[in-house]
Amino acid sequence: MVDSPGGTVVVDTKWKDPTRAPSTPDVHQMLVYGQAYEADRVVLMYPWRKAIGTKGIHRRWTVTGAGYDFETATVDVGRPGEAQRSLAKLFQ
Repeated sequence: MVDSPGGTVVVDTKWKDPTRAPSTPDVHQMLVYGQAYEADRVVLMYPWRKAIGTKGIHRRWTVTGAGYDFETATVDVGRPGEAQRSLAKLFQ
């Protein structure tokens, strides 16, 4: 969980293929986190690789009724300095 200027963000990492839709259990887990922590955003974070293309946020949904955003994003974990900058951008 991160307190950012935009509010509370809950992040979970998955070592899965980010080009595929999140699995139903992963979505349910993030929805529970969003409710439990009264989050403004929940982010499923995946490792980036060249074949994916763009780094950062890939998809965003608004959870109707709950009032928070659910996002999927990637970060290049193979370059620690770059990963730190990429993460900082996500939480501005």
